[in-house]
Amino acid sequence: MAVDGVRFTKDMKEVVTYPSGSSRTSYSVPDGVEVIPYAGIVNSALKNLILPDSVTTIENEAIIIGETVNIPLSVTTIGNRGVRADVVNCAAPSAPSGWSSSWSTFSGTVNWGVCRLHLMIFRTARYPA
Repeated sequence: MAVDGVRFTKDMKEVVTYPSGSSRTSYSVPDGVEVIPYAGIVNSALKNLILPDSVTTIENEAIIIGETVNIPLSVTTIGNRGVRADVVNCAAPSAPSGWSSSWSTFSGTVNWGVCRLHLMIFRTARYPA
């Protein structure tokens, strides 16, 4: 099943692929998605990625984007090199025990303890409608 060019499993619980050729700069994964699989969201044009509270798992090498990923508190598992972006905003105050010790392979910034309100303010200021 595809929604706005993004392919999902039939039950909408897992992203299958995000279109690598998309020029969209901001994307919010729909509520209900629980898993971002290997190479699920890979797009250097994507500057801002918001994950809903329903996401619990980010698999190995799942997210590779150009700028900012916002990870909610619900994410309890991140695989090896699961996230690559210049800035990672995490709602958790520190890496949960279920996150791989090598969950990210980049030299960018990780902001811990960033709440949803701060993420909404950031997104609005950075990417106005």
